[in-house]
Amino acid sequence: MNKPRIFLGSSGKQAKLLQAITRGLECFVADMTPIWEAARNHSVIEISESEYRGEASVEIDLPVEQVWDRLGHPEYRSILLGSDRQVRENKERLGQGDVYQCYHGDHVVPSVILEWLPFARMLTRDLIHVPVSTVQLLVDYTLAPTESGTVLAMACARPEGSTLARASFSAIAPTMMKTVEEALGVFKGRVETEAVLSASSPP
Repeated sequence: MNKPRIFLGSSGKQAKLLQAITRGLECFVADMTPIWEAARNHSVIEISESEYRGEASVEIDLPVEQVWDRLGHPEYRSILLGSDRQVRENKERLGQGDVYQCYHGDHVVPSVILEWLPFARMLTRDLIHVPVSTVQLLVDYTLAPTESGTVLAMACARPEGSTLARASFSAIAPTMMKTVEEALGVFKGRVETEAVLSASSPP
């Protein structure tokens, strides 16, 4: 009769313990960190170039970790999306499936996190008001480290809705992306200024 197999991931330091608790079994000890790292940074939702409807980016003089931290914070997201304020429904750890409620005057629209790759990418599905209608839109936030800081890019893709809604979105998209470009500049100024003030403050 073949021995049952149990595959256990470990750093390799637990070999003796694993041997003790798996006596009589065929045991393999392997470092799963490279596999976990590869899976963590693998995008499940891929968007082709032809599906993008606009993109803007800015280089920020801060490391990726600091930019990523601000990106998920409702106060800073309000800057990027031009909302009066944002409220995150889930007060626990932020991640895939969480929802921001975005307040734009009398309108409150949801922004749902579809993909969450720490320090690399956040993809959301947002409800966008356009003249006479609304569209569902993917908003793709990506971060890339540089020698002097981080490039934060925002792109929109796959507008969904009625024929009239999609046509309306296409008409306003250039103006909307210009607004996004300006918002990225404001975001950059805010986080860089705060970082300087924080560094110069007494402990």
